[in-house]
Amino acid sequence: AAAAQLRSASFLNPDRTVDILQARVAILQHRLPQARRTLAAVTRAEPQNLEAWIWFTGANLGRPAGTLGRARITALDPMDARAVGG
Repeated sequence: AAAAQLRSASFLNPDRTVDILQARVAILQHRLPQARRTLAAVTRAEPQNLEAWIWFTGANLGRPAGTLGRARITALDPMDARAVGG
């Protein structure tokens, strides 16, 4: 139900917050490849979006992209970097 509501919300609201929420739902549903694609698109479109980088890093733990994510988090907000093990 949440995924369907988010799909309609993204049509009405071009904000990337909906994309991040869709990725979070994908993570909860163990659809990590989909979450990674969505979050990669958000971080490309909005490279200063700290929330997107945090979720991107979480979806990529143990992968090289996770290291990239930690570096971006550190650059954007060193205090948040501690929360994700940076």
